Amino acid sequence: MAKSLSYQEALTKGLVYPGAEQEALKITAGGKGFADTEAFKKAFDTSYQTKKSEVDVLTQEINRINTINTKANQLYNTYVTSRKKAVWGNYLKYLDYVQNDGAEFYNKTSSGYIREYRADQARNLMVEQINKLSEQQKGLSGIMEQAMAKYKATSEKAVEAEKRETGAAAAARRRLTRATGGLLAKTGAGGMVGTGLPMLGEGTSSQLGEEGQLGKRVKL
Repeated sequence: MAKSLSYQEALTKGLVYPGAEQEALKITAGGKGFADTEAFKKAFDTSYQTKKSEVDVLTQEINRINTINTKANQLYNTYVTSRKKAVWGNYLKYLDYVQNDGAEFYNKTSSGYIREYRADQARNLMVEQINKLSEQQKGLSGIMEQAMAKYKATSEKAVEAEKRETGAAAAARRRLTRATGGLLAKTGAGGMVGTGLPMLGEGTSSQLGEEGQLGKRVKL
């Protein structure tokens, strides 16, 4: 069952996604009003999916650079192995690959050095970028995991609380039913529940002029 919460209450319960406080504040008019829990859940999900998309983009970029770097390393190792044999074709393959496929990194190196040095530096820059993006990815993923754990815990508590409330209400109805049934059994059919008296219009008033319980006729 949805409930109304203030922004601060939603924040305490973990329904406000970290870094998306301004978005959550909007649904409570800047924190001055209340919002349905479902509204907070929707806002949380939207923020979570946004961060998930950011993590996916980082993952794709890491994989892209890692693919270039792996290929460059393979060509470099082949070049080093064949260098003693003066197989310069492998040397050129390595340099051309880094200069072209890894141009975004190769072009950041100093143009005053020979190609081999620049290619080596480009590979180092690739590793630095991969590490940098991996740290960002790890940080975002950590925030997401913590936020989702708190969100799930809150949701589970809410479900348990609703079950308890529903169970308590059902138990109260059962107690009321049993109590009412007991009263009806005590009064008998036609009696006024809880009084032990006959229903209005029955009993003494309708027996005027008849033989009373004391054996005397009532005279009008």
